[in-house]
Amino acid sequence: MKEYKEQPTTNEQMKNFEENNSKEINDLKKDKYLRDDDLIRSEEIFMNIKNEIENTKKRNELFRDKKLMKTTNNNIHQNIIGNDINSKSSDLNQYNNKTQIKENQDNGTKNNNNNINQDDYINEIEEFSLTDDNNPFFEYSSLNFKDNKSDEQQQVSLKKNWKVLDKNFPFLYQISDNSSGYEYLELNKLSLRYIKEIDYDEMGLELKLNFKLIESSQILIFTRCFVNKDINDSEMFDDNSRNIEKKDMFNKYTSLIKIIKDMKTRRCNITFGTFYNDIYQNNKLCYKFFLKRQLIDYSELEKNDANESDDTESEFNAIINDLGDETITARISMNNSKKSNDVSGSFFLPLNKKAQLMICGVGQSVRIKDIKGKIFNKRNEHIRNLIKFENENSTPKNCECCNIM
Repeated sequence: MKEYKEQPTTNEQMKNFEENNSKEINDLKKDKYLRDDDLIRSEEIFMNIKNEIENTKKRNELFRDKKLMKTTNNNIHQNIIGNDINSKSSDLNQYNNKTQIKENQDNGTKNNNNNINQDDYINEIEEFSLTDDNNPFFEYSSLNFKDNKSDEQQQVSLKKNWKVLDKNFPFLYQISDNSSGYEYLELNKLSLRYIKEIDYDEMGLELKLNFKLIESSQILIFTRCFVNKDINDSEMFDDNSRNIEKKDMFNKYTSLIKIIKDMKTRRCNITFGTFYNDIYQNNKLCYKFFLKRQLIDYSELEKNDANESDDTESEFNAIINDLGDETITARISMNNSKKSNDVSGSFFLPLNKKAQLMICGVGQSVRIKDIKGKIFNKRNEHIRNLIKFENENSTPKNCECCNIM
């Protein structure tokens, strides 16, 4: 039997061992440094955005005062011209006004502010729906989405020009031939855009969505998109505004809410984020989310048998409210649950500009059943209370379980 003798360690072997060991230690240090550096940068980005929010509020107030002053001066000018033209009939107008006032007083409560006719306010709310075949509200475009490991490097681009979404849209599906209309719209690799602009200086948005995510999929909701010179005057932007030229989709004013179904973790999450210009990358436009929360499927608790559920697909009912200020709120329930997840993000730049609504889908399958929306005068307290009352079918809860990333 041949006796085994341990070979002496050579200097070269020892050197290789030390180099490999040193490389492994350096890699660990580098990973830790990168993680720490990323946290520091995230905090820096967050604080910069918070500071810009306060500066934007002040700037928007100045624009608001300037706008009101301009409107007042125009009204005074028009009244002066009108008085000059109609000077001969002024006495008659005064008589008619006095007569009208007397009639109103006689009618009593007709014009009493305590007895407001809600129908008058409802008529001031502009509504839209995906399922309205007679009046198309949306247009669509093919979508190119690059989902990289780094969330900041995710890119969304459009392949084609926008086309009006009507009943001849080729990606409508029916579950049964006996059903009337379509069952859902496949949104995977597709983008929908509301045709009209939303003037967030005056208006607010309530958006309701009913959709399904199949396996690993996500829906991207941009309530403030295309904030550029196509639909806004140049003077509306400050000197530091970038990516505001015509056709630019994303910039620091953009809001992005993602609802994500991940089959690897068997979880559904929601993230709130926005874009920023990275000074360390030559002011490159990057995406960053600051809030991430797991969505709880309360329907599992409401069922007698939790094993009945199919975790490959999840249905969502979402209500998103955006008044153009620093906070956007979302109320989301899963699989027809009566209980919802209430989430809000308060790090968006207050917007006094026009923007557009865009909704995108990526992944295995994103099935949109319906999209409904209301655009309303946010400065009218009664209308705002109406919208709020419709949303709150239960007592609102303060969100204390969000992760700030």
